[in-house]
Amino acid sequence: MSMELKTTGLEYARAGLSVIPVKKDKRPALQSWSKYQREPMHDDIISDHFSKPGAQGIAIICGKVSGNLEVLDVDVKYDGTGNLAQNLLDLVAGTITDVELPVVQTVNKGLHLYYRCSEISGNQKLATNVKREVLIETRGEGGYVVAPPSPGYNLFHGEIMAIPEITPEQREKLFAIAASFDESGEEREPSFSIDAATGRSPFDDFNQRGDVVALLEKHGWAVVADKPDQLHLKRPGKAEDQTSASYHKVKRLFYVFTTSTVFEAGRAYNPAQVFTKLECGDDFSKAARRLAGEGFGDPGWSSTLSSSENTSSTPTTLLPIDGFPPLIQEFIETCTDVYGTPRDYWAAGVLVSTALGIGDKIVLADKYENVPIIWLCNIGDVSIGKTEPLKVCLKHFEKADNESIQTYNQEIEAYRSAQKSEFGIVPENRPECFQYLVVDATPEAIAKVHAVNERGMMIYRDELKGWIDDFGRYSKTSGEQANMLSSFHRVAWTINRKGDEQIINIPKPTILVAGGMQPDLLPALAKGDRAETGFLARFAFTYPDNPQRPGYLDSTVPVELLRAYDNYLDSLVKLPEVQRISLIGDAKELFISWYNRNDALINETKDGYLKGVYGKLPIIFSRLIIIIHGMWLMCDEETNNEVSVDVVGAAANVADYFKATAEKVYRRIIGRHPVQLPDKKLVAQYLVKEMGLAKAEVARLLEKDRKQIQRWTK
Repeated sequence: MSMELKTTGLEYARAGLSVIPVKKDKRPALQSWSKYQREPMHDDIISDHFSKPGAQGIAIICGKVSGNLEVLDVDVKYDGTGNLAQNLLDLVAGTITDVELPVVQTVNKGLHLYYRCSEISGNQKLATNVKREVLIETRGEGGYVVAPPSPGYNLFHGEIMAIPEITPEQREKLFAIAASFDESGEEREPSFSIDAATGRSPFDDFNQRGDVVALLEKHGWAVVADKPDQLHLKRPGKAEDQTSASYHKVKRLFYVFTTSTVFEAGRAYNPAQVFTKLECGDDFSKAARRLAGEGFGDPGWSSTLSSSENTSSTPTTLLPIDGFPPLIQEFIETCTDVYGTPRDYWAAGVLVSTALGIGDKIVLADKYENVPIIWLCNIGDVSIGKTEPLKVCLKHFEKADNESIQTYNQEIEAYRSAQKSEFGIVPENRPECFQYLVVDATPEAIAKVHAVNERGMMIYRDELKGWIDDFGRYSKTSGEQANMLSSFHRVAWTINRKGDEQIINIPKPTILVAGGMQPDLLPALAKGDRAETGFLARFAFTYPDNPQRPGYLDSTVPVELLRAYDNYLDSLVKLPEVQRISLIGDAKELFISWYNRNDALINETKDGYLKGVYGKLPIIFSRLIIIIHGMWLMCDEETNNEVSVDVVGAAANVADYFKATAEKVYRRIIGRHPVQLPDKKLVAQYLVKEMGLAKAEVARLLEKDRKQIQRWTK
């Protein structure tokens, strides 16, 4: 086998592929393989490594090093239908007709589809089953696939030595085909928020018995293949019998693979959604009346609904990580699989731990200067796994704090002993304790920690409501919330309390916030004036849809990966001096394009709270650029102080995710139809003058300062 592996390895290398030997468990048979993600092995090194006893198989590294290779990985061990592999091959063959993709059957009877493309990314999950177990994913930049002649891997179709290049449009079609096999509930079962008085709505009825195929044919679609559980269709105006979409007969869902139609590629449409788009121009109110007039829906159902009430809730996408370096993606994906908790929490944990590692040492110098101050709130029910990702990602800083506190305790004890001793030499300066994380502290204590750690610190609480409830714990006039609001924009923080031995001044605070919140407690987060002042708008929320506990998973994160992530953070905190980064060329143009799009959204939004949310997004966007640039700075030797267009694009995608989750929080707190609350001034006047309540009691009830109540009720 070793001779065959060596021979094939040399052949793959001559075909422009970077290879490494792997063990029986598919892990690299090398102490370190990261260098081969950047440059292929030379022939003599291949001969040496593949001749060693540990080499049981061969792997091909994807990405630029192998000529922009990307592989579609189809895993059938979690496929409950038994038809996944064949159905996917049929759709690919009918959709991408002008190239032959090499196909390898894997040891688990899954498939690897090889292709090259000018546009590729890191590993991406494209389809999962209802338990969120992966069915289809990509292996891209930084990933690898085990290849023939490794035991159990056999070439099924095509030639690996002649991997074709497909267009970005064809790649999008591949991804859309893969997405059509996704079974994660919210995307597979599109639903409508319809308030039916009695019985089934016209939408529900049409979803069950409407002839959606006839409707599609009426609008120019044509069936090109009839499979056991799917129909393959071509789009209107397409002369040849090339598949553009599929319709699943059992699930009654329509999937489009091309962007050349009125439908969004890669999304599932139920029959009612197809009807609404084709017949009513996306006007759900009109569609409800039309379907009711055609006899769909029970007689008691009322169709007097506005179109805004009938729109379907858009599922929250995963926090995008494809623009992160391979090491970071691997860490996030591995931790997600090992712990079985939502990937969003791990991605967010990496973002804030990276931001804390950077502190104020990377500055984005544009119209405004920014450092990566992020306020993160992971939203999820109790025991759903929102705490562990932050704990693991911040372990580096927790360990550093523990060592620092231990050293400080020893030094302060020696200092005090010297003060008491008649002959001791008292050090000139009192010992100080350097900390990154503060869990429970007064404003004074936070300021004192920040005065020692000037580069940046984090307020870290498992439950952020506890932190907020502590505002004013020791003094109602402490101004904690106002201080935090100002610190978000790096406004100087000065502590000058009576009895203090010194004034503490933080000229440019760098204070991050991270923690969790239960969905049911979100309304409490908006109590007082926190919605109006922009306090909530400063948060970046992770809010995955319907996370489920996976049961016990018998796996652990490899020690080498944990060590690599720890070294990554250590490199960040050792940045010696401030680095000023800038946006130029295409990166600046993309930044401006996103900025203008967001401004247009602000201008057309009437709700004051959402205006505040959208108004803070450019700041969050800028800070995400710093964080992702910092990732690449530590993971890619070629990264310099000019931000790449890829980094800006990745930051824009993450910012759009945080926009969507902020809107989701808004709906949870305020609802689709916000209630106009009575004016507090009028309420105060009524309670004092008409009900006779004491002003102190009214101040407590309305969460206002007593002096404010006094002014209102003169």
